[in-house]
Amino acid sequence: MNGGQSVNSVDTGRTRNACHTVRRLGSVVTSRAEKQRPLIELQPFTSEDIPQLCSWLPTERELLLWGGPSYAHPITDAAVAEALIGAQRSRDSHRLHRVWAPARSAVIGHAELVLINRYHRHVRLARLLIGPPELRGQGYGRAMVRALLDVAFRELGVRRAELEVYSLNVGAQRLYESLGFEREGVRRAAVRCGDEWWDSILMARISDDPGASAY
Repeated sequence: MNGGQSVNSVDTGRTRNACHTVRRLGSVVTSRAEKQRPLIELQPFTSEDIPQLCSWLPTERELLLWGGPSYAHPITDAAVAEALIGAQRSRDSHRLHRVWAPARSAVIGHAELVLINRYHRHVRLARLLIGPPELRGQGYGRAMVRALLDVAFRELGVRRAELEVYSLNVGAQRLYESLGFEREGVRRAAVRCGDEWWDSILMARISDDPGASAY
């Protein structure tokens, strides 16, 4: 959504016995089953990544699930380039990432951190996407969210990480809840897709919440 919508195309698979590390050039999540090979890495999103991102969002429904009303259908390279320029000028209040899978030597997704506020110590996870449908449900989405939380809590030092997810996206809601996010409210009839109206659910995780599970 405008200001950051968390979306449908995050996969909801679970990676067994996953662990994570953080290194200087980006957040890295590693699977022990792969003998410490990074499962995904968050890398800076560049103009070279724009055509691939747009190719993953061919329909109005997929675009809305990913970006809310921020982008008009059909999405264009120019619209994403404008957003990238805005992020670069934001004084680090907006970060765009591509999701790199080292084992595949390929970019497989997209993720953003928006509304970064170091004084109030909060951030919003937004526009989360595992692009290739065949890679969803394999743990990449979970690894991506965990990597974003690493950046939020460890690098940026925020206390609150939040996101929005549409009510029809039950799988993503379960994933976020399993990573310690709690529901805080509902924006009823937040967006329209054709003849459908979708509610949007606000979820958040507080870094020092004793009830939150380890991510």
